[in-house]
Amino acid sequence: MKLHNLSIIAMLVVPFCKMQSKYVFSYAFIRRFYAVWLNSDGESNEKRPCTIYYYLSDDRMEILEAREINSGRDPFPRVLNRMRVPKNWEILPASNASSPDAADMENVEYFGPRDLLVGETLYILRKQFFLYDCDLFTRRFYKNCLNIEQGPAIDVKEPKERFKITPMIPPHIGIGQPEDTIQSCLTLKPVPLKKNMIQYVTNAGKVLRYKARLDWIHPEDKDREFVIHYSLADGLLSISEKRVKNSGFEGGRFLKPMLLMKPDSDTNYPQYYNPTDFRLGSIVHVYGQRFIITGAALSVLRYMEENPEKFRPEHLDEFRNYFSQLGVTTHNETRLESDQTLVH
Repeated sequence: MKLHNLSIIAMLVVPFCKMQSKYVFSYAFIRRFYAVWLNSDGESNEKRPCTIYYYLSDDRMEILEAREINSGRDPFPRVLNRMRVPKNWEILPASNASSPDAADMENVEYFGPRDLLVGETLYILRKQFFLYDCDLFTRRFYKNCLNIEQGPAIDVKEPKERFKITPMIPPHIGIGQPEDTIQSCLTLKPVPLKKNMIQYVTNAGKVLRYKARLDWIHPEDKDREFVIHYSLADGLLSISEKRVKNSGFEGGRFLKPMLLMKPDSDTNYPQYYNPTDFRLGSIVHVYGQRFIITGAALSVLRYMEENPEKFRPEHLDEFRNYFSQLGVTTHNETRLESDQTLVH
């Protein structure tokens, strides 16, 4: 056999054996890296998670996109088919290299194992991929075979913005309480309002009574006397009129128990009257009528002294002076038992 023919055979056999040996020892060695695709289109900086596979058997790379639930994209996970990736995308091989050795003859520089390091940014075909982590098997390979210590994993997760949808609450039309209107819009199936059971049980049966008169316009209303009842258990307010013979007024219930809204509050988010609004001389607006508080039962003073943090000091002093003028104190048990007589 001629020497020329032997040289041709050597050129064909040696690369083939080299390729086969590399394939035999590396066919199962696949390096896996976790990356984010920095997709910047000028309007938004989007980060899309990807997985980069590097095959040691033929030095080829493959990029798969990690599918995210409710991302709004069609399931198209493959970003790059398995191929040898040149470092400079502008210098591409003249033909598709069938083997790594044939590609070496093209004088094109490709990505190798030493180029894939955690914390580095790879420019692959004009796209940026930031490597933030790799699996444990890859870390051991780099440490034991290449004597390269991969960097620690980098947290690339961004806090997701949770869009809170605020339900549209229609305006209150005057039927029922505004709280019922709001409650019926929060769920598909309306549920009743939950009561404050602690407040209800703690203050069950406790009623504050205030003496009041009308801010009268007509002379016949001048001598009418009323009692404002405030229930501490549920905040309901009611008004009753004192029966006076031959007065021309029947007396009895004037306002049924209800949550009475303050005049300046929003009808959709109302504020209701409470004991802090009742002081001597204050005016209570009730559907066009104005009631002036002129007195109170002794239980009001006792409640204010038991809960001083809810009232201003000057308001507490007003009621103390009022009962002092009547000769009544909270220690007067005989008068305490007849609170109702103080408001009539």
